[in-house]
Amino acid sequence: MNKDTLVVSDAGPLIQLAISDHLSLLPKLYSILIPEAVFEETQHYDDLPDAIEIAKATKSWLAVKEVRNRSEVRRLIKNRKLGRGEAEAIVLCREQGAFAILTSDRYAATKAGDYGMKVLNIADVIRRSHNNRILAASEARELINTFIDQSILDTQYIRNLREEAKSWL
Repeated sequence: MNKDTLVVSDAGPLIQLAISDHLSLLPKLYSILIPEAVFEETQHYDDLPDAIEIAKATKSWLAVKEVRNRSEVRRLIKNRKLGRGEAEAIVLCREQGAFAILTSDRYAATKAGDYGMKVLNIADVIRRSHNNRILAASEARELINTFIDQSILDTQYIRNLREEAKSWL
């Protein structure tokens, strides 16, 4: 895997992109790696379409990897603000020397930033998809509206992106 495009993902963005039928954006932009705990979180309801889509992705482009530093995971979980998936994603990102971590969780993003990691969110994925001409401006705006209107993801950064996207050609 190319370290310049290696991204470790948390469960939230995978689920959100799968629900919106845009999980396929990720392998067009990055090499995606997830820890086992994240995969388990995405499969909690394994008969749902998003879980099925994520499980299919592990057969081709979505790599699942075991975290080695279990004591660091336990330490991160101890404060109870991070779940096992977020903690494993942060530790795996460090272990693999990944380019960035992809998360929708504000506290996980802050904690990863404290470790000096580059943090990406879904707005970054949509913006990069548009900039790389994977999504036309109209498709990007439609996806943003889907996230907000269907309550898949309604955050300030998505609302800010919606404003930014109004000027995209």
